[in-house]
Amino acid sequence: QFYWAGYLLGNSTIAEKQVIITSTNKTALEKLVKSGMTTCPISNVDDKTYRLSFTSEQMVKDLERFNIFSDKKLKYSLPDWLLNHKYLNHFLRGRIEVRLTLTDVSKCLELTGPLEYLQQVKSILINKCSLFCDPKIGTRPNQNSNRMSFTGAPVSLIYKYLYNENT
Repeated sequence: QFYWAGYLLGNSTIAEKQVIITSTNKTALEKLVKSGMTTCPISNVDDKTYRLSFTSEQMVKDLERFNIFSDKKLKYSLPDWLLNHKYLNHFLRGRIEVRLTLTDVSKCLELTGPLEYLQQVKSILINKCSLFCDPKIGTRPNQNSNRMSFTGAPVSLIYKYLYNENT
């Protein structure tokens, strides 16, 4: 479930007791339903976009444990208990896979989000992957968020960390 919490960090809207996920990746939404997290149907927004919407007080409480609240896009930081958790890599993989499919031969990994979150992820990846690079974090014009990129050999090391003990 750590993977799905990370996925929902990057691809959901939370309003009171409701979770709304909008995605162009219908397969990911089908996997979420198959995981047993919801039995709600997936609806079409348009030809390329799908939505899964459900009300679950327990799900919202579970997401709050991961610091995932309604304002997560503007300010987010990993909770202290997660920073050294053995399933942290699954959480980060879920968040990253919202926007891209990372492979062991990928040449670029770009992460976006609030500054504090990116600083935490940068530190985690440098330490857990024994990276010798120092990616810069820059602001994304007109988007109220930041961007950080890894390129070349570090991407392969990050891939190995994220997919270690993939379940």
